[in-house]
Amino acid sequence: MFKKILCATVLSLILPIAVLAADIKTGDSVYINQVQKNSYLFGSTVNVNSETKGDLTAFGNDVFVDQSTERSLFAGGATVKISAPVGQSLRAFGATVTSGEAIGEDEIVFAGSFTSTENNRVGGDMIVGGSTISLNSEVAGKTRIYASNVTISGKYASDVEIRAEKISINPNTTIDGKLTYYSENDAAISSEAKIKEIDHKKEKSGFASRTESAGTRFVGALFSVIGLIILTLIANAFLPGLTRRSLESVHNHSGRSALYGLAYTLFAPVAIFAFLISVIGIIFGIAAIPVYVASLFLASTIAVNFIGKVLTGLFKKDADGLGWLNVTIGSLAFVFLSYIPILGWFIKFALIIVSLGGILIATFHKDKSAAQRVIERSDDKSNGKSRTKK
Repeated sequence: MFKKILCATVLSLILPIAVLAADIKTGDSVYINQVQKNSYLFGSTVNVNSETKGDLTAFGNDVFVDQSTERSLFAGGATVKISAPVGQSLRAFGATVTSGEAIGEDEIVFAGSFTSTENNRVGGDMIVGGSTISLNSEVAGKTRIYASNVTISGKYASDVEIRAEKISINPNTTIDGKLTYYSENDAAISSEAKIKEIDHKKEKSGFASRTESAGTRFVGALFSVIGLIILTLIANAFLPGLTRRSLESVHNHSGRSALYGLAYTLFAPVAIFAFLISVIGIIFGIAAIPVYVASLFLASTIAVNFIGKVLTGLFKKDADGLGWLNVTIGSLAFVFLSYIPILGWFIKFALIIVSLGGILIATFHKDKSAAQRVIERSDDKSNGKSRTKK
């Protein structure tokens, strides 16, 4: 019953995409060499070698945008390189991101490593988060940086705020506004840098508030872990077949799972909104909201099972992917990621995306492997024996 409901809901959420999106391309390698409009590109390698009229969304392992985007660009992947102007806003995330051309409005980037070149002229605000940040931009609006290591060059017309452990301001840096940096360490500021005003606040960097006590954080984490363990055990007990098939999809088809998960995450809210503003579909749109939220919770349980299986497998080769030990270890690891600035969020987001894709593959792929059928039959037999004993 659950599978039928999920199938119907996902199909209904994805169906309006064909109307709302002008062009969707997927594949192992997606290469664009002619003018396109409002494109959505998903592939292992995405290479855009032609102008985009409208908005561009591109996700893959490697994403290269070498021609201009008329409006906004949304990109994500292990490697993202933007080598052409963007008319409006740029939003990008990935392990390694490079931005080397003009951005008409805001530039928002979250990455393990982010580098901008001297041609990166930003017409609006810049918000950057990551581990290692190296900027040589020209920013018209405000600049906010959250990172571990930050190196700055370039020209900044307004205020600059930095939260980092290590900060270096190079000689060819001009800040016409106020530089405010939060760090336990003094920034290495070149005497040749031109800065209107400097305010150093000796505070611990990161997103966590200093007023939040360690005890409060510990209690919050403890309740999160307990709740996640309970949720995952319930999902494993009531949906063992779907859970195992989803895990297999995540493990064996991680690339395809990531693409499906990204498409679902991006387009499902748009489809729900389309239903809500229509007269006929408003009831279904309201009903689809809790189903969409439930799918995210289910994806978190798949992510917990996956992390637990990987970590438990390091010291126990025959570990059961749905066992209580795996679930406990996976829940602890999943919650711990929340306390790692930027990188932890990125890893959790990636796990949820891949898990969502794994659920979609497991739901729509009707042909089960022999191994899957044997596992599910053994589960049924074991459950039957346990009931008989009781």
